[in-house]
Amino acid sequence: MTSQRYRIVLNGAVAKGHDVAAVKRNLASLFKTDAMTIDRVFSGRRAVIKQGLDAEQALQYVSALAQAGAVGRMEAMPADAGTSAAERRERQRRKARNRRTRVRQASLAADRRHSKGRRAVESA
Repeated sequence: MTSQRYRIVLNGAVAKGHDVAAVKRNLASLFKTDAMTIDRVFSGRRAVIKQGLDAEQALQYVSALAQAGAVGRMEAMPADAGTSAAERRERQRRKARNRRTRVRQASLAADRRHSKGRRAVESA
């Protein structure tokens, strides 16, 4: 049985009483990244910061974001979304292999060896 996994989501909202420029600087230092990356988070679109966390780790991220002045939330992930990249690649390979080995009825041609054509051998 697997435990519930969570993802941390930001949509660019800033907590009351905080300046946007200060929050961007705080997040840049918190995540050790440049300003361009942080600007993408504040574009108004939903941005997933981290995923595959358990509840305790997710709460730590949300509290760190709140201390920096950003409004983040934790969302529950679907049960199959917590698989590793290797498992997802293997699943895709199996699907591709099944597509390649599946017989397509439209691609089958009739056997012409028994037809009477110019290459037919007449039995005596």
